[in-house]
Amino acid sequence: LQQINFDLREAQRRQAAKDNSPWNREYISEEWDPDNEPELRQLMGRDGWGDRITCLEVDRLAPSVVEKLREDASRSKLVDEIVDTWAYSFEPRLYEAVARECNTFNREKDPPPLHITASVEVCGSDGGAADPTSLNALAGLKYQKLASQAASSSSQPLRSGLRAGGASDAEVFCYEFDVTDGAGKRGRALLLLRYYPIKDGGETRPAECKAGFDVRWQCRLLKDERLRLLSFMDPFELSRRASGQKELRHTLERVGHRLHGELLLDPSFAVNKMKSDLLQSGEESSSGSIKLVQMLRDRKVAEWVRPGGGTLVDEFLQWLRGREQLDDNFRFAPNSERGDVEAWPPAMEDGASPPQLLHGVSGDVLRLTGYVTKILRAGDKTLTAPRSESGRPVEADALRLWLRKDKSKVFNKTTNAVWAEVYGFYFFARSGLSAVEVEEECRRATDGEVLYLEAGARAKAASLTGDAKEKALMLRALPLELIELKQSSLRIPEKDWKAHVRSLQDAHEKTKPSAVVCIDTATADATAAGSSFVGGDIERDVPIEYACEGFIDEGKKLWLAVQVHNGSNKVISKPELEKGGYVVKLTATHTEGTVKLIEASHFYAGGAAWLQPKLDEPGEWVCSIAVVDKNGATVGKTWTVTIPVAQPEKCASIEVEFEDEDATLRVGEALPPLVVTAFDCVGVQFELSALPDDRAGRTQDDPDYDGPALDIDIVGQQPQGQQLRLDLSQQQALLADGKIRISGLAVRGTFATGKSSGGVKLGVAFGELKAAKTKWLEIKCGRPANLLLENTEVLFDAAPYDAGDSLPPMRLFCTDVHGNPAGGCSVWLEMSHDGEAGSDPFTGPSGPFETNAKGELVLGGGKKAGFKVNGAVLRPDAEAVATLKFVATLEPEDEVEDAVLEVPVRLGGGGGWKP
Repeated sequence: LQQINFDLREAQRRQAAKDNSPWNREYISEEWDPDNEPELRQLMGRDGWGDRITCLEVDRLAPSVVEKLREDASRSKLVDEIVDTWAYSFEPRLYEAVARECNTFNREKDPPPLHITASVEVCGSDGGAADPTSLNALAGLKYQKLASQAASSSSQPLRSGLRAGGASDAEVFCYEFDVTDGAGKRGRALLLLRYYPIKDGGETRPAECKAGFDVRWQCRLLKDERLRLLSFMDPFELSRRASGQKELRHTLERVGHRLHGELLLDPSFAVNKMKSDLLQSGEESSSGSIKLVQMLRDRKVAEWVRPGGGTLVDEFLQWLRGREQLDDNFRFAPNSERGDVEAWPPAMEDGASPPQLLHGVSGDVLRLTGYVTKILRAGDKTLTAPRSESGRPVEADALRLWLRKDKSKVFNKTTNAVWAEVYGFYFFARSGLSAVEVEEECRRATDGEVLYLEAGARAKAASLTGDAKEKALMLRALPLELIELKQSSLRIPEKDWKAHVRSLQDAHEKTKPSAVVCIDTATADATAAGSSFVGGDIERDVPIEYACEGFIDEGKKLWLAVQVHNGSNKVISKPELEKGGYVVKLTATHTEGTVKLIEASHFYAGGAAWLQPKLDEPGEWVCSIAVVDKNGATVGKTWTVTIPVAQPEKCASIEVEFEDEDATLRVGEALPPLVVTAFDCVGVQFELSALPDDRAGRTQDDPDYDGPALDIDIVGQQPQGQQLRLDLSQQQALLADGKIRISGLAVRGTFATGKSSGGVKLGVAFGELKAAKTKWLEIKCGRPANLLLENTEVLFDAAPYDAGDSLPPMRLFCTDVHGNPAGGCSVWLEMSHDGEAGSDPFTGPSGPFETNAKGELVLGGGKKAGFKVNGAVLRPDAEAVATLKFVATLEPEDEVEDAVLEVPVRLGGGGGWKP
């Protein structure tokens, strides 16, 4: 407190949020008057002491406050704050250590702080007292903790007291300096910084100590003061270009959070009325100069110098370098330190693919892009991996380390360790950097991955091929923090490494399958699946109808049941097989060379593997069950059983198709022979020995046999409106080459309106077999049967045509016998007359012509050339009659006249032809 005479009314108006601690809370009693305390007034009268009285013993506390202080948590909070605030009074060694070697607080006008002996008691209303809490003892413990943790990593003995200067081997960075305001006022200050290194992978700076420094005024902690850094130790104030400042900036960004200390100020600096922080603005305070506070905060980096010369930046950097060596954290060595930094993934020779990385525990593929160095430092330890070229090691001196599988668990070489042969140490940096930039990033990095091969990987890969071998040799990656640094031998001793690899090989051999054994039918596990199984060779033939479905007989499955034994004749379970990468497979080999591979899909109690082969060819099958590794190689002995399969006795399905698939199918004409082919249950052609029975059930050998009972019909038509039917009146069935050939079939009927073709699908069935269908068949119109002219009467009844007259357009319609439009038919034209000349009576189109899809043919009209009368054939004294004969055929080369139309035309006799 600045004055003993409290302004009680002002204290009442202070905001509770400004100070919530029970120590600084004001306990007000209207009956108490400080003027009535002569001892206090006497203390205040001593030169330089009045402002230093900061606390009083207070009784008659409110009951609620007393009850609060009886709680352990509240009392601990109070005691901790007292100790932190008045540490220099409760623990004299703190001040004495400073006073011996520094001048700041060793002058008459700045006497040392009071040496207070104090304890905290909470008295009850009945007068009883709790055990006192000694503040001196607590302060002593805290002093020892701060000093020991900061220096515990030093290889040199702890010195008594402080060592002034910034030497790299000093436990404490000590800097004593003056601050002047240009008007004759001067303040003295002392900066003490300790470095708390990483140990055993963890930070050692106490949780209650914030990074930077605490500010103390006359040794009292200013608990609300936010000043934590001076400009020369603030990364944001340091230059990014000046070499010394740039390196210090990078170092502070990396390890600045491990610094904690105190800035001790003499009474010349102004503090607020509550002595909780420094004053920076407002009127001058009786406690000190506000201007000095401003000068302290605003001093630039370049203004921080040593009294004897030299910049403070250089000394501070030198001290930090020395302290950083005590860290157990990781530092990457750049090329200039023989770190051999290389880009990752590395460039490969001959265009080979760059190596991939696997996550060490899960085995997932990692896609890392950055750089790898061969040297990693952890505190005073140096780890050096073999140099490499194009991603391959070129030195034989291997680096072998233990890595923890789980950082949260205690290290154990057997249960919580990865035995790693190190390739290098990865750190992230963007690609495309220059060599200098890569070195800077390398020095700046503090975290990354260790790239390694697991113990035994090379020996394991030697027995593998292909992709399996490549995967076995793929590098794995785990965070650097998992490197085990606590062992007396950081590297794995060669003897231990070889023993571990040998134990891995022995363990692998013990779990390796040695034989496949058929399950004994007498064991309880044999019926685990609720079915019987084959225990040896089958003597009788198994019907192929059952064998192809995995059965021996109706309702009885064809099971083969085995167990896999290891070298100790113990059964290997399914999880153990899968862990070793093994699979139980059945190879069914036919005498004709067909091979089927079946993987075990059913596992039951006792390690029983059940396999169900489906044998789809008649003849003898040899079924061999074996254990196969990842490369497909057989491991151990196999178990074999022979199963004969009988020839099929009946057909199971049929297929139909026309003998001539490319033939054109037309309405009214006989279709090509329809071939019915039978197949057995496995899809192999089954040769029929006789035609199917007739509808009365009589066979072909019966004299009354009435032909095969074949159900043949149209089972699908398109488009809608089509009315086609299948004419079976001429049907004949013949058996040849084990197939049925059906001839004499014809399609009749009409297409959809205006269509000259359509589609149908035929279906054939006999006996109990499912009907077989043809593919969609295109049926075209029949042969031309009718040829009509739309305007025949008009053309003939018209007045006689004179020379040069044009006949009106002519529209012809061609249809087949069912009235379907005969599209695509050829139409020929012949002309005749009874006139004078021997030439044709008309000039114009001469043919041959072709009907369109609707069976139409239009001659003349529009842009089409029509017929004109040839005047040379006209009679001078009488009419003449000319005839246009149209002949329709199916194909242009047909000689048969399918449809004929003759059109007579009258020609006038008006005096002959005049040129």
